Order: sequence, then C-alpha cells, then structure tokens
Amino acid sequence: MKKILTIFIFLSIFSTKSAYAQLLPEDISISLFPNNPKPGQIISATVESFGMDLSRSKIFWYYNDKLISSGIGKTETKVTSPNFGQKASLLVRVSGGGSDSETSVVISSSELDVIWEAVDSYTPPFYKGKALAPIGTKIKVVAMPSVGGLKNLSYTWSHNGSVIKGLSGTNKDSVTIKTDSLSQRELFSASVVGGTFEGQNETSLDLRDPSAVLYTKSNGFIDYANGYINTLPINSAGLTLRIEPFNINVNKNISDSLDVMFDIEGEVFRGEVLPQELAITKPENSGQSSLKINISSLKEKFQIVKKAFTLSF
Repeated sequence: MKKILTIFIFLSIFSTKSAYAQLLPEDISISLFPNNPKPGQIISATVESFGMDLSRSKIFWYYNDKLISSGIGKTETKVTSPNFGQKASLLVRVSGGGSDSETSVVISSSELDVIWEAVDSYTPPFYKGKALAPIGTKIKVVAMPSVGGLKNLSYTWSHNGSVIKGLSGTNKDSVTIKTDSLSQRELFSASVVGGTFEGQNETSLDLRDPSAVLYTKSNGFIDYANGYINTLPINSAGLTLRIEPFNINVNKNISDSLDVMFDIEGEVFRGEVLPQELAITKPENSGQSSLKINISSLKEKFQIVKKAFTLSF
C-alpha cells in the first residue's frame, strides 16, 4: 500500500510540472524605431524571441485591434504614429511549436524642437538674418516640447555625443556652452521625459569664419541699405568709412571687444572716434586706392577678419 501511494504522489507531481510548463508564456518582445516618433511618422516594429523559432511561427500584427499583417515568419511590420496627444496599441500574436504567445506596446507621439542661437556673435543694426556662430563663441540651445504647460520635465543634454551631466536635470530646458576653438561643427541633442510626454531631437551647426562689410557714413547717417564687399565708389568730398563685422564675438560694444585697423596703400590708420570708422577725403585726381582692413578679437585669438577693398575716386 505504501509503495502504490508513493508512486501516485510522484506521478502527480510530475504531471503538475508538465502542465505548468505548457502554460508558461514565451519570451517575446517588440522593438520600435524610432522610439519617440513624431506625429504621423512611420514606425518600424520588430518582434523578437529567445524561446520561439519565429521563422517557422505564424505571426499576426494588430494595430488598434485591427489585423494589419500576418504570415509565417512575419517578424516585422510598419505603422504610422498617432496624432499628438493620442495613443495607439500595437499587439503581436505568435503561434508555433504547440504554444501561443502575445505581447503589446502603447505608441504615443511626441515632438521636441531643439533650436540654437549664438549668444555673443555680432551683427550690425537692422540686420534681419540670424547671427552665425564663429569658433569660440557661446551657443545657447533650447528644447521646446510640442505642447506647453508641462511641468517637472527631465532633460538630458548631450554635446558632440557626450552627455552633459552638470547641465541636465529637471526643468533644465536650455544649455549654454562655449564652442571648442578647434571644432568646425557642433552637435547638440536633448531627450525629455515627464508624465506622459517623451521626446528626443538634435540640432547641428557649422562654425563660420567672421566677415565684414564696408558702409559709408555722411552727415551722421550710416547707409546700411548699401554695403560693399569689393569696390567702394567715393563720390563726395568728405566721407566716413564704417566697417561692420559679422559673426564675431562682441560682449557689450566693439570698442572693448575688437581691434580694428585700416591700411590705405601701406599707411595704417585707426578710428579716432569709433574704432570701426575712418574719415577720408576725396583726392583731387581720379584713381583708385587699396584698402585693407584687419579686425581681431581681443579675447578669441582665432577670430580674425582680413578684408581687402578698392576705393574708387
């Protein structure tokens, strides 16, 4: 009687373990690219498994409960991300090897704008364009989620592929960094998480050499509507030349930031009232003179402008 009871208990335990093994879920998962899509963006979804032979399994894909694709070994599919503020469910069901398994992910769209500005890059008055970034300038980068009013968002900033730990954190939606004097291109990226919002984006910029344009000043009026980059005609008896630098570091004013030198036919002049202005007198005889201008930053040795002009009388 004892032997029979022992065998019965052993068989019961063995049967229970076998039945339990049949109920274990298979190890499958869904990977998405991109992870943080923009509204209306195409997403590639892939199912992966360490416990099933997906190449021989029947795979069914459902997007918002609607069958969108199926087939043996159908491990990939594509879907369109929902509109901002909406969510969608992507489910995959795998059948093979005598067992079924399924898993799902929720897809939500987010959008993050990352923009930059050169903090101390100079452009003259009335210039409508954006100040470009020269080598050694300070760049301010701002991350702006597509929906306003979100609080306590966590920002992770990266510069040229390296995370900026000291400038990342809650509500740190901007960073200001001085560019490397040896760099020609800068890359900034930001990722944001908080509540139901997730977003990631990046921006890049090429560092530019500073430049300069020559203008004329008469009776206190600077003719910013007409700039010269090659030849400047001198038509009036008394005229003031004004050189305006572009995209060079200026902290408060040009006098404290730049050294400006005028060279006319080998004779060096410097502005008496303002460093970027030189008063000249039209010669009696017609002709031409060469004008060379050298502008250098007092703080950034790599920021130098050398321009040659022709003065036509």
